[in-house]
Amino acid sequence: MAVVREQRTSGALPPVRLSLVKPDDPVAWFTTHPRFVRATKEWSGAKAQRRLMLTSVALTLCLVVCFARMGCLINDPSERQPVDSMLIPVTLACLLLLIIATISWDRVQQRHLRHLRKRSAEAISTVRQTGERRLAALMSGTSDVVLVLSESAAVTYCSAMSTTVLGRTPASMRGRRLADFLVPEDAERVQIALTGLLEGSQLTMELMATHRDGRTIPVEVTVTARTGDDAVGGFVLTVRDNSQTSELAARLARQALVDPLTNIGNRRSFVSQVGTQLRRPDAAASTVIVVGLVNFADVNRRWGYPCGDQVIIMVADRLRQAVGMDVELARLGGDTFGVLLTSHDDAADVVADRIAHALSVPFRTEFAIVDLRCRIGISRNTSDQRANELIEQAEAAVESAEAPARIVGRVPVSYFDDDVHGYELDRAALRRDLESAIANNELEMAFQTIVDLCTGEVRGVEALARWNHPERGWISPEQFVPLAERSGLMDVLGEWILREACAAAVRFQRLGRPVVSVNVSALQLSRPDFVVQLLGVLDEFGLQPDRLLLEITETAMLVGLEDVIPRLTALRSVGVNVSMDDFGTGYSSLSYLSRLPLDELKIDRSFVSRLPFDAATRS
Repeated sequence: MAVVREQRTSGALPPVRLSLVKPDDPVAWFTTHPRFVRATKEWSGAKAQRRLMLTSVALTLCLVVCFARMGCLINDPSERQPVDSMLIPVTLACLLLLIIATISWDRVQQRHLRHLRKRSAEAISTVRQTGERRLAALMSGTSDVVLVLSESAAVTYCSAMSTTVLGRTPASMRGRRLADFLVPEDAERVQIALTGLLEGSQLTMELMATHRDGRTIPVEVTVTARTGDDAVGGFVLTVRDNSQTSELAARLARQALVDPLTNIGNRRSFVSQVGTQLRRPDAAASTVIVVGLVNFADVNRRWGYPCGDQVIIMVADRLRQAVGMDVELARLGGDTFGVLLTSHDDAADVVADRIAHALSVPFRTEFAIVDLRCRIGISRNTSDQRANELIEQAEAAVESAEAPARIVGRVPVSYFDDDVHGYELDRAALRRDLESAIANNELEMAFQTIVDLCTGEVRGVEALARWNHPERGWISPEQFVPLAERSGLMDVLGEWILREACAAAVRFQRLGRPVVSVNVSALQLSRPDFVVQLLGVLDEFGLQPDRLLLEITETAMLVGLEDVIPRLTALRSVGVNVSMDDFGTGYSSLSYLSRLPLDELKIDRSFVSRLPFDAATRS
């Protein structure tokens, strides 16, 4: 587009208008040049011919008048006669010469005009080709197909990516309709959308395109209305191939329903399958079996997670062989598997027996021969139950397998019934009471002295949490501490015990009493902020760090050993004492002991209780 500026000059001269055209727009410059415009107007069509004829006639008349004037000026008739006789031939000759000159000039101007038009056409063609090459270069940098549709929905332009995405060349796409490269129903959707699309507005749709080889491709099409733009005169379509995106979404959807280690369904998939089964007419035959691996955590602690992963994979393979390929099998948790039976033909007792026998055989891994202990819980659909409810009932039967209905080999098998339901209700009530007791400071702290048997001197006291339930009486820590760990209350309970122990240690410190020992659970020790939390409690109560002894069980200390060692080292560096409790019940070796920052080692009673009576133990 030309930019017109006014240049003011001094004096009475009028302003001069300068036409400044962008250098990258030669077509506009050439077609708006004054010479081209003037030549086009003056030498085109019948108008130019009429001007030539009028000019010729005017010149001829002038010559005739001139000769007549000359004849009138000569008085001698004898001398005027030659002039009169020459008037007509000379006039005709002049007229002929004028006509020839006019025609020649007209041809020159026509040739000039044709030259101008040729240069204009060449410039326009060059600019068009340059623009098309530039557009093609820009389009080659994108993986999308760009189409321009006329208002009648015919393709007027197509980028080169159509060859890759649709298998069709740009030349073959020109003039085609939507139905030629979209599935019929989607082509109709786009056609309807085009009719209601306002100028400048956009619309994005997920459609299915047809490749030249016949397969369908998921594409994302963005339509922009440019009907008011003379350069477009229709609609611009951007077609993006969504094949990889759709495949990725499908793969992620599959991964969300599959356990990555065992390649069987996960809990989410299992809940969905159970829910689908419960909505069928034969839902009454639905049975859920849950298999719990009792000592799997010990496998990870003793031989590490690679060994545990191998065991889990082998367990999944044995379960698949035991239940068959047509039965839904899933990994519900780290050490829990679920089986869904959908008919009475799959008798739950028979399947449970096969599972028990399959898992009773030790697992031979690269690291060790592992002997797993398992529990099986069974829940039958007795009424209109939800999927989660049926699964949780089977899990409750696993938890209550201390008094199983029967034992297959070494595997206890329990059924969800009124007794199990009562057990679950009792455990839920006890959990609520424990949470309330912690919040209302209803727990108590007891202290057991540590005496030197040789001197009789009290060397320390051990802080022990006790719970005097208002209705149940005294509840053993062996009962409420595991309940706190399973219920997510261990962090709160552990912090309460730690604070009470530090407060008591301050009182004992004033009385000259020795170090206070306190037990720390594996869950507390696994927290990244445990060191900061402990140092904050010591600072809050003003307790010297060497007045506190942390007692950590052997199994708790070996969970995440590489993370435990730096935390214990940091605590010892400020003066906190560390002791390993119940040594002999786990799987520690001397190499582990040499790496652990310990001040004391407490040997478990079971390790030394038979020393006076068993020579083999003494040796």
